[in-house]
Amino acid sequence: MYQWRDIHQAELEEEKTEFNLEQVLKEIGSKEFEDQMDILNNKLQGYNSNLQRIIKLKDSYLELKDTVLKDGWLYMKASKKQKEWVKRWFVLSTSTLNYYKDEKTPQHLCSCPLVDCQLVALKAEKVEDPNFPVKKFFITKVSVNDFTIYLGFASLKEKSSWIIPLKNRVQHLTYLRALEKTKARPDTRILSLFNTREIKACNLHDNPLPTEAVEAPGVLSLHEGLESLSLVSSELTDEQVKPLAESLSKWKLKSLNLGHNKLTSEGASSVIRSLATAANEFLTEIHLNDNRIDDAAMTALAESLPNLPNLKSLHLNNNKLGDKGVKILLDALAAAPNVIPVLHLSQNRIGDAGAADIGAFLKSNKTAVSVHLANNDIGDAGAEAIASGLADNGTVEELDLTSNSIGNQGALALHGLLKGNKTIQTVNLSGNKRIKGGETVAPIANQNGFFFPSLIFTRYA
Repeated sequence: MYQWRDIHQAELEEEKTEFNLEQVLKEIGSKEFEDQMDILNNKLQGYNSNLQRIIKLKDSYLELKDTVLKDGWLYMKASKKQKEWVKRWFVLSTSTLNYYKDEKTPQHLCSCPLVDCQLVALKAEKVEDPNFPVKKFFITKVSVNDFTIYLGFASLKEKSSWIIPLKNRVQHLTYLRALEKTKARPDTRILSLFNTREIKACNLHDNPLPTEAVEAPGVLSLHEGLESLSLVSSELTDEQVKPLAESLSKWKLKSLNLGHNKLTSEGASSVIRSLATAANEFLTEIHLNDNRIDDAAMTALAESLPNLPNLKSLHLNNNKLGDKGVKILLDALAAAPNVIPVLHLSQNRIGDAGAADIGAFLKSNKTAVSVHLANNDIGDAGAEAIASGLADNGTVEELDLTSNSIGNQGALALHGLLKGNKTIQTVNLSGNKRIKGGETVAPIANQNGFFFPSLIFTRYA
């Protein structure tokens, strides 16, 4: 359905692709399921082709108008060995970067096509000539096929004013050419990204990021004001996340959401380390839930926490974390200044040893308010360790141990916790099938001051 959504939401002024839901439903209503899928797929391919055609028409229209995206004086060199910087008049159009002797000369000295153009930032270079008007150049290498020039920018502000629109056009054209080869549908969100100069929040979620658009987030690296990035359910793999990881250190992100993807510890570690390359006082939340991350990534996280002092939200639900990884994480949290009020560790592979470490952590921790450990492999020994750790804890209000391996002994230990700890408000033991009815657990129901928001009796064999 996201494919139909993108087509329906395409913002194209010259022509609007309309999707008539009633008409489509009427057409497929009497068909068999397989026939319905064939009809929908054929219609989708038709809409995809129309969308590509409209986008190309818009580009051609701008090119025919000889639309100038930016022009101005810049310094350049034809080779790295050339000592002198030459001043030329540059014009960025929709498909080329041209330079002229001056702004009045109609014939360009050279024209650089933007498709397959490579932009590489080089080390800044001081100018040795004391009489030269510029003291330092911020350099970018521009190359395509056998053509190469070096652009010198007098300031970072000037560099951004040129490189952002230049890189936007390069990515735009490269992306469209890749679509033509693969016959994939255009993602209108990606196209919008290429045409945006200032971005605070970027949401590319709920849609697989196609191979030809994997490097698209790299264009964001020039937007220093980016604060939030969401790539939820984009089917990101470790390989695909590499271009993103290379850019993360350049941003001042407050929130990064990579949940519901295909990242293993390799990809997660590269992301985490990039975020903490230097002291990062901006980042407050990371979502890495619903991936394939195991204990190995916790080492990278532990090493990075000192450089992430304001991280307050860390989502690690539904991964492959075991007891070893949990201990590494908790030891790092105990030594770090971070205030993380919620431990999101549900749906992992935590057993009694990991639960014991969690109990020890909670015994001295003064910031956790909610602990989520549902769908792990915690048994009675782990439940007792957590109950012991929470006995004198004055901050935790909610404990979720849903669907573990806890039996009567563990349930009674947590019941005893409720008697002495007046801070904790909720303990969820739903789905623990080892808790059996009988006199042993009778005291659980005999507790004043509590109610049962959910109570299900299931007969066991």
